[in-house]
Formats: sequence, structure tokens, C-alpha cells
Amino acid sequence: MASPPVPLKLLQTFLRFLPDPLNEKFLAQETGIPVRTLKRLLNRLGQARLVETEKREGMLFHRLTLPESCPTLLNLITEFMEEEERIADDRARLDLERRMLHQQIEEKEQETFKASSRFVTYLNSLVFLEEISSIILRSQSFGEVFLETFRRLSSAVNFDLGVAALLEDKLNLHVIHKAGIPPQRVQEAMAAAREMMAIGLALPYLLKDYAVVQKVEEKEPAPPSSGPFRHRLGAAFQKDPMTPGYLALFRFEDSPFLADEKQVLDVLAPQIALACQNIAAMQKIQQLAVTDDLTGIFNKRYFRQAFLKEFDRAKRYQFPLSLLMIDLDHFKKVNDRFGHPLGDVVLSEFAGLVVELTRSTDIFARYGGEEFALILPHTSEEEGVEIAERIRARVESNPFPGEDLPITCTVSIGVGINRPGIETPDDLMNLADVNLYRAKSGGRNLVIAG
Repeated sequence: MASPPVPLKLLQTFLRFLPDPLNEKFLAQETGIPVRTLKRLLNRLGQARLVETEKREGMLFHRLTLPESCPTLLNLITEFMEEEERIADDRARLDLERRMLHQQIEEKEQETFKASSRFVTYLNSLVFLEEISSIILRSQSFGEVFLETFRRLSSAVNFDLGVAALLEDKLNLHVIHKAGIPPQRVQEAMAAAREMMAIGLALPYLLKDYAVVQKVEEKEPAPPSSGPFRHRLGAAFQKDPMTPGYLALFRFEDSPFLADEKQVLDVLAPQIALACQNIAAMQKIQQLAVTDDLTGIFNKRYFRQAFLKEFDRAKRYQFPLSLLMIDLDHFKKVNDRFGHPLGDVVLSEFAGLVVELTRSTDIFARYGGEEFALILPHTSEEEGVEIAERIRARVESNPFPGEDLPITCTVSIGVGINRPGIETPDDLMNLADVNLYRAKSGGRNLVIAG
């Protein structure tokens, strides 16, 4: 009989010994996962709050916190192990490139004594690449990757301003430059970087929709200059097939960028891509842990965490906080009449409808079944009722798609506000629940507050 895959082995091991915590050495023996890989995986699952960790007598022990979410947890473990395999392949390829570069350096040293200066440049570049690889692969955000890249890159390549561009929903720019560079020159460099990226990647359009998400001015002063940047250097990288990126360096000095400096940037670009892939995978796992699979909105677990934070903020700074508890009326009849697949369509369409009516600061979550919750920071009771009425009216007048006929639904909504006497999050939750019950018992398709 074939042995189960590694992710399933890990999940089975956790479940077999619940609720006992297990140490890393035992987990490694049971699953065959290398200890270093296992440590990173457990750290990732800990960040997603799916595994809790405690220290006993100098050893780390881990326990599964959400056994009812085994399918989601298994998917997260599987994705992590697959990503580890891809990372290992990329690292092997990068190691091969480094070995080839070492070989090139040795060959150039043997050719002529005049090449000794070039050899030193290559050697310094290798030291830099080894150092920067370990640093950026530990980074936790795109901004940290690019900031650390530019700061370490300055030891191998002389430049006055660097721009990292990542094309996602829009073009996000990360800029670092020496002190004293006029804003006009910074703007010129950002425009030039966008042009270099469009030409280098053969994009059929100009990158006009952009946002500067990070701008850092270093303490080291730039050389005195009254004119524009004289030299530029660029290299492309891919976070994934649909997300290209670009690094651009600019220099005031007369001396142009050397071929060796270009090679350093070219070798560095794949490592930046690898670091970005790591971060994207980590963000995806974190997002999956707080997202409802069916509707794509937040799940109950995230709602509870966010609700506690928003209630504390509202109480500390004395601003209004409204909570809407929303229930789809007679939803069981929808499932009985049209079937659960169409019922799922209704839930998903309803969630999308509400998202269209909410602000970016609002927090909308599926609370369970056909019940939803909407947190409205900085929202008075009157404003909360107005938003609830808008949702109720939109649902009533917006039939959901069915196989033959559209499916008509209504919602009942209970509104709670952190008025005097509401001292705890449970108080506000109970108030909204009571008002929801009043709306349902009062005939449904109602909004009740008070």
C-alpha cells in the first residue's frame, strides 16, 4: 500500500495525538519532513493561527488549533510543500549560476594580469550576492525586499537613486535615493523607470497608472549636480507569470555603468523574484485562513478578531461603532426548492452585492450559514440604519440568478450601536442579535434598531 503524501502525514500526525502537543523532532520522524523545512512550515501555520506553539524545557511543542478546518489546513500545508519544492528548484538553479560565475572569474584571472581588477569586482559581487540572498529571502513584505536590495546593492554598484516597480492592479513604485536629490530629479527618474520597464518588457501600453508605495531618502549625500541623471541601468524580474517587475538604477557621475555591474543586477533579479514569490505565497496562506471559501469575504474567525479590535478602538477614542447582523429570510426554502448548488450561488451573489454597498473601512463577514455580520466603524445608529435599509432594499429588488426563473430573496437586519450602557463586545453583539430576532419575528424583510 502506497504511503500517504507528506502533507497528509503531517495532518494525520496532529490529529492522531490531539490534543497533546508534539515536538518538532517527533513530527520530523513521523512525516519525513526535514527539520529546517518543518520549522518554516510550522512558523507559517502559526502565523495563520492554525497551529499554536509552546516552549517546554527548551524545546518547542506544537498543537493543531482548528481540527475542524482540516481540509483548509491540508490545502495550506500542500501549497507550502509545493512552494518549498519550487523554491528548492530555483535555489538549485541560482547555485548553478553562481558556480558558473565563479568559473568565469577563474578563467578571466588566468587570461591576463590586466584582468585582475575585473576578477576582484566579480569576487566582491559574489560576496554581495550571497549576503543579499539570505537577507531578502527572509523579508516579510515587498517593501522590505526592495529596501534591503537597494541598501545592500550600493556596496557592489555605485548609484544615486533606485526604483523598483511591481505591476499588480496598478504599477507600485518603491524608491530609494541619496540625500539632497531635488524632487524634480526623483520624478524624472520614476518616469524614466516606467519607460524602461515598458520598453524592456515590450508592454503595448504606457504605465501611467502608478502609486509610490515607498520612498526612502538615505543619509548619504548625493554628489553635487544641477542636471539630470546621466546614466541608467535596468533589469526585469517576474514575481509570477502575470506580475512583472523591474529594477532601475540611476547615476549622476560621468562614468557609465560597467558590464560587471549589469551582470550583478541580472543575477540579482531572479533572487528578488524568488523572494517576492515567497511573500506572495505567505500572503495567500494568511488570506485563505481568514476567508470564507464560498463567498470570498471574511470568515467568522476573522470577524471575531476584527470586532474585538474595532470595539476597543471605538471605546478608547469615543467614536460610534455600528454592527449589522443580517439573515437571509427563509433560506432553507431556497435550498429545498432550488437545491444547494443554487443556494450557494445566492449566498455568493448576496455577498458580492453587499460588498458593493460598503466602504473600504467596513468589515463584512459570513457569520454562519445564511447569517452575515457587517462592522461599520465611525458610523452612528442613524447612518447604520440607512446602510441597512440600502442593503435590504437592494436585495428585495435584485433577484438572484436561477436555472429557469430568478430567485427572489429578502433579508432581515438587526442594528446595534455602542451607545451608553454597551460596555463589552458581547453587549453590542447581543443588542444586534436581539434586533435581528425582532426583525424576523416582526414579519421579516425589516431593519430593526434601538
